[in-house]
Amino acid sequence: MNYAYDVLTQISNLIPQFSQAEEKIAAFVCTDPSRVVKLSISDLADECGVSVSTVSRFCRRLSLDGYQDFRFELVRSLTNATVSNNSTTKDISLEDEVPVMISKMGSLYTQAISKTISGIDTAAFSRVCDMIDAATDVHFVGTGNMLPVALSAKLQFMDVSTKFHCNLDAASQALSAALMDENSLVIIFSYSGENIASTEIARFAKASKAKVVSITRYSQSELVDYSDEILLCSVSRSAHQYSSLPLCAGLQFITDLLYTEYCRRHPEAATANKRKTFGVVVGKK
Repeated sequence: MNYAYDVLTQISNLIPQFSQAEEKIAAFVCTDPSRVVKLSISDLADECGVSVSTVSRFCRRLSLDGYQDFRFELVRSLTNATVSNNSTTKDISLEDEVPVMISKMGSLYTQAISKTISGIDTAAFSRVCDMIDAATDVHFVGTGNMLPVALSAKLQFMDVSTKFHCNLDAASQALSAALMDENSLVIIFSYSGENIASTEIARFAKASKAKVVSITRYSQSELVDYSDEILLCSVSRSAHQYSSLPLCAGLQFITDLLYTEYCRRHPEAATANKRKTFGVVVGKK
């Protein structure tokens, strides 16, 4: 999607071409877009008095892949509207003064979190949390610039349980996957879902009857084919964007959500273990 694309502007431009049912959706979206980003496709259909298939067709009329993509673009449109003169939503350039560069980076981080929030499938999220609870061992996997994200997840979770792991190289990750069993869970971070090493690790894990969760940008990829569940990180990276950290921020946000829910489900154990690990970190009993 071209970065200049604005979904609310596109809706206004296409109103003369919409069917009567599509006009109902357009009117509802333009009246209260902030509310729409929180609605599921079925909720929006009910609010507008149309079918789910009509909402899907409406999204395709906007040159979008589907309702999830529509919500991403709506969040971005709302975010852009709050930024002065649109100057902080463009790619960082060599001509930018330092204050402008800082403002643009801040906008990228804000959009990363906003898009990730809008793209989370809460039902899938709950199922992943159930899988974490049921597993005897959980392995975070990432290669290349996804390795720091996987390692950060392991360091975050290890202060409440010893069942969380992360090997630091693809070979060790693959060996661990080959030795897993039906009680094991692998959580793989991959932007494209097409990384060869990550896909191979998922394949080894599935051959060992372990469960596989992918946290990725795209819902269709070779990695997803090996996954029992996927959580989408809805952050796109521009070819001219110097830093991958906004993308990592979106992935880290999903990790934070999983960690928070794990602690909420096991409050006594989490609190007790955090006290123990805190004592180790600060050198006190």
